[in-house]
Amino acid sequence: MRLRRLPFSSAEALAEHVRSESLFERFRVVSFDLFDTILLRLFPPETAADVVGRWLVAKLTAAGRPPRLSPFRARQLAFERHAEEARRAGFDAEAGLETFAPTWVAELAGGEFPDSAILAQGTIDVAIDAEIRATRPNMFLVELAREAKAAGCRVAMASDTVYSAPFVARLLAAHGLSGLFDEIYTSSDRKRFKWSGRLYEALVEAEKARPEEVLHIGDNPYADGRAARRRG
Repeated sequence: MRLRRLPFSSAEALAEHVRSESLFERFRVVSFDLFDTILLRLFPPETAADVVGRWLVAKLTAAGRPPRLSPFRARQLAFERHAEEARRAGFDAEAGLETFAPTWVAELAGGEFPDSAILAQGTIDVAIDAEIRATRPNMFLVELAREAKAAGCRVAMASDTVYSAPFVARLLAAHGLSGLFDEIYTSSDRKRFKWSGRLYEALVEAEKARPEEVLHIGDNPYADGRAARRRG
């Protein structure tokens, strides 16, 4: 899989490099990373999880079930439980928010209770709202994605994230980017990471492409760089 991973002074410089090399004429599929590539984070990555954790604490306290653990510790335990299940099933040790949210609530509350499912669903809406507020589009790369689509390329997204493709689609839509990506591949949906190379394998297979027909653009030197190159 070919790669241009932002080894440039800016996203603008990378976009100009892609144009000057006429790269869209050489690839059938162009994939982009999500965070710090298509969407720039305005705050640290853990901000949304902190917001959701505080929301859960407030809701549980008001319901007379004060948390028995810190939100961070409860989230960690919930994630690890489901990630281990994925690992035992032969996948990467990954879990999505929609999957581990009910366990997160139960860990905080000391068990399930009548409103557990409502709170678990609420974590999704609170997380989306937090991520909307904590990100903004990187217009240099958004325009590059639009140019790739106009050139006839399939435009995909490949992200290592606990968020599902529908979650990411809602986040993109809130930033006016609905319909830009033909397919969204997330590690939480596929139980495969970019950094292990397995999410790239899933993308290539689903797109019915050869690795050399795919260009990936991202910001992480390993997950978006070396891991992609190892897969061709």
